[in-house]
Amino acid sequence: MRFAVRLITTVYALRQTRYTPLFCLYFMVYFGDTVAEEIVWQTFGDGIAYLWAYGIGSTLLCLFALWITMDNVRGARRLRKCAVPGVLAVVAWRVVELESHTGLDSGKRLILTVGAFLLFCGIVTTAAATYAKSNHISLYFFGILWLAQAAYFFAYLIQGPEMKATGYWAPAFICAALFLAIGWTIPDPVGVKM
Repeated sequence: MRFAVRLITTVYALRQTRYTPLFCLYFMVYFGDTVAEEIVWQTFGDGIAYLWAYGIGSTLLCLFALWITMDNVRGARRLRKCAVPGVLAVVAWRVVELESHTGLDSGKRLILTVGAFLLFCGIVTTAAATYAKSNHISLYFFGILWLAQAAYFFAYLIQGPEMKATGYWAPAFICAALFLAIGWTIPDPVGVKM
């Protein structure tokens, strides 16, 4: 069920963003990550192979999130504009690390790092959506997506056993809802039939 929901909404978002190259690339990577993770999880279980698949996929997704984020920060001194969200992401990373009562193994450290990275991208993208050249609402939903994912990852690491039951379906449904919103808000190009 989780895999089907992720796959269907990713294909929908991929189809809707086919005329927006950077968004389309993000959804292509997400599609590949979804398929690869599910194959590894069904074949090898929740072990070291899945950790590697999740790590590689998450790294690629974080790089494309950073690309979307930095592409939409306008004006001079782009790094200065990103300094405060960067500091907030590092502080959040450290606070969650200290508050994690279950201890952090390599998998949980990966989730923590991805969460901090997505927190940075989410803060910058939601702020930059107002000043973007186009796709304001879609960029805003990207920012909300990354903020929601970061919040879930942090809550998962802090709460531990209480959040374990939601670990496989909640992130998929968060992504599904926001992928539908992003796909729905992408404007149709003039003169192109969908």
